[in-house]
Amino acid sequence: MNWTDAKAQCELQGAYLVEVETMAENTWIQETLILPWNTMECDIWYQCCKTWIGAADMDKEGHFTWNRRTSVDFTNWYKGQPDDIKGKDCVQFCSNGFWDDTECRRNKFFICEKELDF
Repeated sequence: MNWTDAKAQCELQGAYLVEVETMAENTWIQETLILPWNTMECDIWYQCCKTWIGAADMDKEGHFTWNRRTSVDFTNWYKGQPDDIKGKDCVQFCSNGFWDDTECRRNKFFICEKELDF
């Protein structure tokens, strides 16, 4: 789905596009959710796995916020990113664990996050 539709799909499930807040969480997502299920797409080190996370700078260029409108404090940008070429406002998670900004209209996999009450 594109970023907007992925965000809406997560919300339909009472969740939100994942918010990566620490390097430990970033590594866990890479090792647990990205690589094991998507080896065909992720076998090249520079290949982005086409996986949306909840960060975007649609409201103010260069100021990334999570889809729930909180500031993005932790980042793990690939070298030279974000580059904002041709209106790249949404963030994808790459197989190497780095992030890349890209056009929101592209269809990609996505990861929803949901807080659980115990």
